[in-house]
Amino acid sequence: MFRIYNLLTSIYHVDNITFHGYRTARPEFILATFDRNNEHIQHLEKILYEITKETRDNHVVFEVKKDNKEFTIMFSDNNMILGLGIIEERW
Repeated sequence: MFRIYNLLTSIYHVDNITFHGYRTARPEFILATFDRNNEHIQHLEKILYEITKETRDNHVVFEVKKDNKEFTIMFSDNNMILGLGIIEERW
């Protein structure tokens, strides 16, 4: 089972994190969905906003890159969605 703790501890060791604002992008392939009210998910969200220096919003995507690999983390109303690839278009 995927462990959020592993993601939390490794998020500081990525090459780049790009913020995509309100409804400007979405994951291409969804791998997993998590409850946004989980304390570990909230901590991860806080860290991502601190790293990118963006203002907290809804329906946003963080594009995370490490060694020419990328994954996406999207925050919607009640969920955090972990995915691969990104579709950059308004929705």
